[in-house]
Amino acid sequence: MNISNLIRRFSKGIPKEFLITFPKYDCFLQHIALKSPVLEEFINQLSLMKPDTIPILIYRHLESKLTPLDIAIKDNTINSVNMLISILVKYQNNTCFNYLIDPQIITLIEKNVDLKDYFESDLPIHKLKDERFPYLHED
Repeated sequence: MNISNLIRRFSKGIPKEFLITFPKYDCFLQHIALKSPVLEEFINQLSLMKPDTIPILIYRHLESKLTPLDIAIKDNTINSVNMLISILVKYQNNTCFNYLIDPQIITLIEKNVDLKDYFESDLPIHKLKDERFPYLHED
């Protein structure tokens, strides 16, 4: 499917088959990781969805061990890298998904990728969410 057809298809909402997670197989985002216009429309449509209906979007392929972020970094497609990090921060904002970014931190810094939102998210640091352990406390 060419880029304009994908964008046109996403403009009507993300088809459910693109949101199904098959960990043994590559995720849909691996196929569009280098197609910035398609990624942009994908993100636009994600923003219209209810957060609790959005499944795991980015994960490591079991055989190739690559993630969509790895693919974009390897190709030096910085616009795609920024959008994929945005997806992680907005829709997979949990420390259990930090394995997707952490191995690439040095490379991302070297490429001057803006990581402000990442470092302010829940991805890099596990935060205890319990009133017995206040986030900011005096010792």
